Amino acid sequence: MIYVMRSSAFKPEGGHETIIKIGYTGEKSKKSRFDLYLTENPTIKVLYLIPFGTTRDEKNLHRYFKQYLLYGNEWFKDVPEIIEFFDNHKTKESLKELEKWKLSNAQKK
Repeated sequence: MIYVMRSSAFKPEGGHETIIKIGYTGEKSKKSRFDLYLTENPTIKVLYLIPFGTTRDEKNLHRYFKQYLLYGNEWFKDVPEIIEFFDNHKTKESLKELEKWKLSNAQKK
């Protein structure tokens, strides 16, 4: 399952910002994972759950949004492009479009 969360975070230069996490979890570990996130940071809000998403889909999403990457491999700037993408790509078929994107970008290199 792919999940998308929004969280508040401290900016390195001071102050706060909101950030987006795009991750993967198995159905069995979903509740414990989300409970752990909420315990560590009560500002986290789950925005999207895509039950049929795979680890491959997660990696493709990370590559697709790499220009917005902030922390680690899964935390991104909170930009409208990410939210709009998930508003329009909630089906298994639409996530498979990322495979086509990945292949076309690989051919350009």
